[in-house]
Amino acid sequence: MNKKKNIIYSIITIAIAFLTIKTIFSQNKSLSIAGLWDMLSDAHDGWLFITFLSMFGFILFEGLAIQYILNSLGYKTGVFNGLLYSASDQFFSAITPSASGGQPASALFMKLCRIPASAVTVCLITNLVMYTLSTAVIGILSILLNPGVLARFDTVSKVFIFYGIIMMGLLSLMFYILLCKSSFMRRTITAVITILSRLHIIRDKNKWLGKLDRQMAEYKLCSGILQKKASVLICVFILNMLQRFSQISVTPLLNCAIKKTSLSESINLWCVQALSQIGSNCVPIPGGMGVADYLMLNGFQSLFTENYSYMLQTLSRSISFYICTLLSGIIGCIGYAIIIIKKHKENS
Repeated sequence: MNKKKNIIYSIITIAIAFLTIKTIFSQNKSLSIAGLWDMLSDAHDGWLFITFLSMFGFILFEGLAIQYILNSLGYKTGVFNGLLYSASDQFFSAITPSASGGQPASALFMKLCRIPASAVTVCLITNLVMYTLSTAVIGILSILLNPGVLARFDTVSKVFIFYGIIMMGLLSLMFYILLCKSSFMRRTITAVITILSRLHIIRDKNKWLGKLDRQMAEYKLCSGILQKKASVLICVFILNMLQRFSQISVTPLLNCAIKKTSLSESINLWCVQALSQIGSNCVPIPGGMGVADYLMLNGFQSLFTENYSYMLQTLSRSISFYICTLLSGIIGCIGYAIIIIKKHKENS
């Protein structure tokens, strides 16, 4: 990973987060830190605990999915390691413009744990297929189960939502091709190596092609193992669905913690939150900041008063994104420290 680039991304992310929060507070004069704190203080403790548990589920379920894939490939991985790979993915995805920006960080931790590059690639692509597919499925289900939910958004929001659903479908197809059609991946990488060789960026073309052949042989073996295990793919898909459900459910659960709600209100709120997440997922902004906030506020105001919408959006976004990102960063730092200490003991 490029440390300089990550530092720049972190600074940009903090700046965007500051401007987003400042804009939200300026749009509603009744919104204040004291008011938000009072709302949380008066919230039901049990529902509030479940809300934070749901937030943690976003990290946990991806970790379980990654762990399950690696174990299926023959690389025994513990729950904490899976959690570490997931947390690093979540943290760097939140501070980079791409939703898959955390993949290199997750790959780095896997390599530090001596997992071969071919298995790492197959694992991450498989998880990406199921993540994007589950996201698209949730978006479609939200519309089918609650057709009126789209009417709660304005035209700009609808454009973002349909863009997100289409992009998720296309990404699912692309990642599936990369996973199941190794020949396509090989031709693509070979073309890149050839171009780089002609530009004199790499010198020994045959050496790179030889290395590619060895890596692709291992990659094809690993992907072939997964393709023959339909139960593994189904399980990974279910775990990714649970991951998405966990993140989306933070808002409805928080709403239940703050005030008693009817079942219909909770369903409507869940569907609004689901489409808001989808609409901001493929936007090239770290964490979809700004866009996610706009979509949430736009949808919430069709369900609640303006003041409550702003408060609920600020609190739920703080838990599901900002606190989740901070927790992911802490887990990543602890995991990295443990790996370095173990390596030091092995070498001493």
